[in-house]
Amino acid sequence: MPSIEVPAHYGAVILCNVVAPTLVSSIALAGRVMSARKEFKVEYPNLYGVPGVHKQADDFNKVQRGHQNMLEGAMFYIPMSLVAGLEHPLAVAFGGLCYCVGCFAYQSGYTKSAADRNKGLGPAKYIGVLTSLVVAIKMSVPML
Repeated sequence: MPSIEVPAHYGAVILCNVVAPTLVSSIALAGRVMSARKEFKVEYPNLYGVPGVHKQADDFNKVQRGHQNMLEGAMFYIPMSLVAGLEHPLAVAFGGLCYCVGCFAYQSGYTKSAADRNKGLGPAKYIGVLTSLVVAIKMSVPML
């Protein structure tokens, strides 16, 4: 049976690219959504506030959208980073931290205005995505 040799420091990949995004998403970002549900009175089963039904639907939707943005990207990012981390674990782990910080900052900016969404540290998440993408491409080309 074929085996995969896990490099030194691969634990950093797991911590920064699996554990950290899960904690950021389920505790930090989802916690903000739960607080916003109470503040803006958007009850379950509504995923988003409905204009005309919920008085501050747009304000709630901005918080929810910031969280959904991370969930939508994580399904591609996490598996890609696990593979890329086999080649360059420390670089990919650093990218994972950038991804988490960027997602947290993105949600913070998204709740303010369209002009603030990509200000501050929000774009840092793309450092993580691009790090894993470049390493994954670098790994795959010689296998062709």
